[in-house]
Amino acid sequence: YDSSTSRIKRQPMVYNISDHFTVRSQQMRSVFDYLVEQVKKFGEDVKIDAKKFYISFNRSYAFAICWIFVDKIDVGMYSDQDIQDEKIWDATDVGRSRIKIGVTLNKIEDIDEKVLDWLRRAYEKS
Repeated sequence: YDSSTSRIKRQPMVYNISDHFTVRSQQMRSVFDYLVEQVKKFGEDVKIDAKKFYISFNRSYAFAICWIFVDKIDVGMYSDQDIQDEKIWDATDVGRSRIKIGVTLNKIEDIDEKVLDWLRRAYEKS
């Protein structure tokens, strides 16, 4: 590297929520929009950030993460409790240290009171 040459300044990539919904996964957009509507009821401090590979729900830090697929949305969230339910899967290996449990959403009806309660608890702990 020659210090007399200038480096190219690169702008950080900015991602949008729309980037996660391709033509194939567009059917999941209504499920995601309903989820956002419900989570925003937890408080005015809920922030939703699109990243390259996921969409995060944040307060002080991420309390939930959504991965959008063609026919489902996987939602990983923080939990400090051992929840035993057939909807729950272990999300400790998804790469985020705070994300412990996950649920899969295939349709709006999958966002029931149980799921919203788990998300609310994650929100309150963040």
